[in-house]
Amino acid sequence: MYKHSHKGFLFPSETSKSGHLEDSHCPWDALLERMQIENFRFHDIHRTYGSCQAIQWASLQIIGKSLGYKSAGATAIYSRLIAEPIRESVERGTERMLELANATKI
Repeated sequence: MYKHSHKGFLFPSETSKSGHLEDSHCPWDALLERMQIENFRFHDIHRTYGSCQAIQWASLQIIGKSLGYKSAGATAIYSRLIAEPIRESVERGTERMLELANATKI
């Protein structure tokens, strides 16, 4: 049995050299078939987790570290998700400024 710190792995494993689940086809294939899910990849969960972090305004650096990416370029895909909350905030700020400007015209 390998001794690893499993902290940070979404699917830790006590028996793999890497410390995380590497070969899950047998149990997952049966589960996916039972759930009638096709074309599922573990990487989909990985990407969904990063996307959820981005939507919650996590920095790309934090997202990259939590997903175990070694390069900043690997997290670039999540930057498009971070932009949406910024756009919404800018719109709300602009609307408020226009409301204040109209209020002072009276």
